[in-house]
Amino acid sequence: MRIFLERLNSLNFSTMYHISLKHILCVLTAMVLLTNCSKEDDIDLNTIPISELQLDGPDYILLSKGAKSTVRLRIFPSNTTDKSIEWKSNNEEVATINNGVITAVGAGNALITATSNSNPEKKIEIRVRVNPTPIESIRFNVSSTIPLDPNQDLQIISVVMPQDADQELVWMSSDKSIVSVDNEGKVRALSPGEAIISATSASDETKSASIRIIVGGTNENMLDNSKFSGLPHSSRYNFSQWGTSDLSALWDNEYNSLSADRIFYIDNEKITHFGIDLGVKAKLTSMRYWGRKDNFFTMRHPKKIMIYGTNDSEVANNADSPDEDWILLTEVPFKSFRPSGESLDPPLEGDMDWTFAMFGERYTFSNTVPAVRYVRFKCLETWGNVEGFWGTEIAFWGTVE
Repeated sequence: MRIFLERLNSLNFSTMYHISLKHILCVLTAMVLLTNCSKEDDIDLNTIPISELQLDGPDYILLSKGAKSTVRLRIFPSNTTDKSIEWKSNNEEVATINNGVITAVGAGNALITATSNSNPEKKIEIRVRVNPTPIESIRFNVSSTIPLDPNQDLQIISVVMPQDADQELVWMSSDKSIVSVDNEGKVRALSPGEAIISATSASDETKSASIRIIVGGTNENMLDNSKFSGLPHSSRYNFSQWGTSDLSALWDNEYNSLSADRIFYIDNEKITHFGIDLGVKAKLTSMRYWGRKDNFFTMRHPKKIMIYGTNDSEVANNADSPDEDWILLTEVPFKSFRPSGESLDPPLEGDMDWTFAMFGERYTFSNTVPAVRYVRFKCLETWGNVEGFWGTEIAFWGTVE
């Protein structure tokens, strides 16, 4: 460079005048190149960038809060001179990343990105799902049955354990015309009747808590079941060895027993019936039926029921007397109601359906029904649409004449 400048300086004006424009451009280009070559940050022609990144493991990682997982990469070519990686998480409230080590921070989803520093076009993405801490239990600050008056409010306080588990709950009422509930557990009694209020974990539907709300106006006289007796059975029916033919099992006050001698169990016929002598003549207002707690709303749990009555002992004691000889006490069949819907799977212990059935399914009679002494319970259809019928308890309310 020094020699070139000395020679350029030795040229006089006349000589330079004859240098062509082409030569001048060549000279300037050479000067620029020589200047760049003198810089300390010259390009290292020996640099070998990353040409490919591969993930040595799954691209979807499921973690629990607080857990860690190491991401391993395969870098090509093996002789790359810069193997450095830039790590990023798009949601550090869910998962962080440090030198390839993922740490689960909180429940949710995150995307981890590994990008080559020497070749930013080369990158790998890993999806991360962090599950919430498993819920162990949900409890309420109130007892299992609460009486309220119409327009009365009740604030239910829920406790989800452990405390670092997902606290979000889904609140439901089995009958919104009787009792309403908001997303914070505030209950309002609307009209006389009964309803089940439940709170189910938003992240684990198997965890829930429920209570029964009784709204004033439903005070009735429960008939004395010590006066009940069973009427004869039809010879058409067989009775299961896993239950009993003794109708008194239905009024022994063992509402949820699974003992075979406490379960009335007809084993055949799709349409079944049995009769009860109430021991008194009564104008019925309502009845309540309890099924098997291990099979609520499934199998032989009755779904459609007709109730008949009579004061004629001869008709009542003839097990095969036609329905026409009886007085129909239900204008339309009573239909078993499952609060959550028509699923055929057994409810989970503690959920709204299970709690609803544990208190017995309540059916109300029209105020126009006559007083009767004998009743016939006729099952038209079961939840499992199978032969047979079972039950653990039945109760009646009304006014004795």
